[in-house]
Amino acid sequence: MKKFVKLSAVLAAITLALAFTGCSSDDDDDEDELSAVTSAQQLKFQTGTYSFAIAATSTEEIGIIEITEKGTVMITGTSADSTVATNTESSTAKITAKNKEYYDSLKEEFGEEDKESVYTYNDTDLVITAAAKPSSPENETYAKFTQEFFPKNEISSDEQIIYTGIEVKQNSDGSKITASYTETDSWTDEDGKKQTSVYKYSIVLEKK
Repeated sequence: MKKFVKLSAVLAAITLALAFTGCSSDDDDDEDELSAVTSAQQLKFQTGTYSFAIAATSTEEIGIIEITEKGTVMITGTSADSTVATNTESSTAKITAKNKEYYDSLKEEFGEEDKESVYTYNDTDLVITAAAKPSSPENETYAKFTQEFFPKNEISSDEQIIYTGIEVKQNSDGSKITASYTETDSWTDEDGKKQTSVYKYSIVLEKK
């Protein structure tokens, strides 16, 4: 699911410096109840266009990051090699610093030219908002697209990305699919200190 969030590259530096709670859109009163899905092969996406909405939140000792993203997914077919095109219409990150020193350091860092995002600053509330500029649709195979609903842990000598609490649901015909999980990033900084950031993701896709 990480591929959806186009601001991930922009926020990488923030994540290191800082050291989708996913709201489920499942409505208990829905006529077509959502059921749990345990593998990519069980997903029932239909051919056509889905809208998607993503929320991701990370609360750290010196700041809060809130990412929201909306767009569409065009599915040409459901065979493994069919094309899926993701078009992100809006992608925004809101960074709320808990002290002015950190806010000023971020503001200085983001003062450098960034061709992918537009930044706005609220000096009173210590809030920085980064809005990604429009980009071209991202194409991939249906097999890869569906597998991203079940992200795999990434472990290397200097970094670990661990996914827990992965929960994927869909209604009977696959016209609505939701997913949520917690991503824990751990690494060693330049001073040799162990750092950890935790992101909670929530994703909703609905057939248009």
